[in-house]
Amino acid sequence: MIVTLTTDFGSVDGYSGMVKGVILGLAPAATIVDLTHDISACDIASGAWVLSNAFSFFSDGTIHLAVVDPGVGSARHGIIVRSERHLFVGPDNGLLSLVLPRLSQFDCFLLNRPQYWRPDVSSTFHARDVFAPVVAHLLNGILPEELGEPLPAERLVRLPWPQITISNTGVKGQVVHIDHFGNLISNVPQSALGSASFCMIDQRRVPIRKTYSDAAPGQPACYGASHGYVEIGVFKGRADVALGATIGSSVQLPT
Repeated sequence: MIVTLTTDFGSVDGYSGMVKGVILGLAPAATIVDLTHDISACDIASGAWVLSNAFSFFSDGTIHLAVVDPGVGSARHGIIVRSERHLFVGPDNGLLSLVLPRLSQFDCFLLNRPQYWRPDVSSTFHARDVFAPVVAHLLNGILPEELGEPLPAERLVRLPWPQITISNTGVKGQVVHIDHFGNLISNVPQSALGSASFCMIDQRRVPIRKTYSDAAPGQPACYGASHGYVEIGVFKGRADVALGATIGSSVQLPT
């Protein structure tokens, strides 16, 4: 069975390796896929975006362990979310905010049974001491109902997420994620491109193209990207640098 890992642990300190060691120690047949360990430190919204755009590409039965957890050791809860196809394990801090609307149905469980955790639980490393053993027990056939008590879905923490606005002048959204290449990913669905010939990123006019290389090197282009949203990139460059844009920068498509 497959387990994916999404964290802000980086690759220097061995944190992700420790998590894998706990899982494999209890469930040695597991297949572990590093979705990413390069989420910016404590950036729950970025982790939510990455996980929501990747989880559906994995086969039925996959367990997704997602940990971007600045509140580790606090009163925040650990949870399991079980959908028809996948299981999600991690802190209840909004990290699943963009996954939940994409699930047709799901149920939730509060991780409150320490007999299924490591014996000595650090207050700063629940990924290793709580969530990793829970994942291993799921791999070994223990049901979520045994690992924690039911939790009403309405009690799950959800991040406030920006919404698009539609008016007689067009569609307005904003940059919600900046990827490794410096591409500016918006919350505007690519269906909004319609017959428009340009978009506005803040006060900068950017032509609409099919792909990056339809623009000259160093020049920005707006296009519908693989995730289904409007994106602004720079051919052989970084759009965030070239346009001085950040998370929250305005993205507008005229009618």
